[in-house]
Amino acid sequence: MKIHNEKGVTLVELLAAILISTIIIGVIYSVFIMTITKTKEDMNQKSFIKDQTAILQYMDRTMENVDDVEVVSDTDDSGRFTSFNAINIKTVEGADHSFTQQETSVPIAIANNNLEIDNTMINNDGISLDGTTFVIKNGTLQCNFVMKDTKNNLTKQFFASYKLRGEGD
Repeated sequence: MKIHNEKGVTLVELLAAILISTIIIGVIYSVFIMTITKTKEDMNQKSFIKDQTAILQYMDRTMENVDDVEVVSDTDDSGRFTSFNAINIKTVEGADHSFTQQETSVPIAIANNNLEIDNTMINNDGISLDGTTFVIKNGTLQCNFVMKDTKNNLTKQFFASYKLRGEGD
């Protein structure tokens, strides 16, 4: 009886091991790439929501004590406009104990697809507010924001309304 002492692996076994290893590495690589892609998408979405929140907070602070709105841009058939002055009227007591009204005005506009408050761009680069409009109904300023992330192809529409104090409020 002859005993064969085999040492090493055959070419077929080696090719099979390489093929199996390649398949396993390919699956791991594709899972890794999908995870990175999903993480990037989630980060972009969170950043987009953060930008939306920042825009609303800035607008809320600006409109906090606004008494009236002076429309600056042309209005369309439905009364919508893209720029206005937010007017705050304060009653101030003078040194002689008399009261006078002081009016301050803050320009708010959608210009070059950006929200500008007091001539300062509020939204980040890559964020467009094209399509955003304002309208006054029943003593309330209604803001229809249309926010687009041009880099990541994200779009969101959101609304805010501000009660104007006006005369006698």
